[in-house]
Amino acid sequence: MAGDPGTQTSARRGAARQERTRSAILEATETVLATSSIDAVSMAEIARRAGVSRASVFGHFGTKDELVAAAVERIAGYAIEGMQQAYEADGSAFDRVMASGSAYLEILVEHPAMLRYLVARTLRTSTSPIDQRVEDLIEALRAEFEVQIQSAVDAGEMRRLDSRLLSYFLFGAWPGAVALALGPPESRLSVDEVRTAIATALEVFERGLRP
Repeated sequence: MAGDPGTQTSARRGAARQERTRSAILEATETVLATSSIDAVSMAEIARRAGVSRASVFGHFGTKDELVAAAVERIAGYAIEGMQQAYEADGSAFDRVMASGSAYLEILVEHPAMLRYLVARTLRTSTSPIDQRVEDLIEALRAEFEVQIQSAVDAGEMRRLDSRLLSYFLFGAWPGAVALALGPPESRLSVDEVRTAIATALEVFERGLRP
C-alpha cells in the first residue's frame, strides 16, 4: 500500500542508499580527474575506488561523459556557493569583490580536478555537450563577478575601469596561477607556496584597484 509506513521507510532508505552510492562515485571521479585527463578516465578504476560495480556506475550516469560532467558540475556548484556567500557577506562592495575572488581561487586550489579540466579545455579546439554545460556554469560565475566589480566601481570603491574585461582577465588568469601546483616537478610549487603567491598578488591587486 502506498500509505504503508514500512513501505515509505524502505523507499527512503533506498533513496538514501542510492544517494550515497552516487556521491561515492562522484568523489572517486574527482580523485581520478585530479591526476588524469578525461580521455584517461577509466570507468573500471572509478568503480574500484568507489567500492561499487561498473554496472552501478553506468546505471547512475549512463556514459563516461555524463559522469565527468556531473563531477565537474558538482565542483562548480561549490564555487557558486562560496562566491554567493561572499556576495551576501557584510562589508563594502570592494570587500565582497575581494572575498568572492578569494573563494573562487580556493575552490581551484582545493579541487585540482576542476583546474585540470579548465586548463585542458583551453587547449581543445572543439566543444562537446560536457564542455558547454560546464562553461555555462563558469560563465554564470564570471557574469555575476562582473556585476559585483561594477557595483564597487559605482560606489567609488574601485578605480573606474571596464568591469567586464577585468572579470574576463581574472577568470582567465586565476587557473594559470593555481596551475603552478600542477607543473613539472622541477618548476612545481607546493600548494602552500601557491596560496602565498596568490595572497601576495591579491594584496598588490587590492592596492592597484583602489581609487
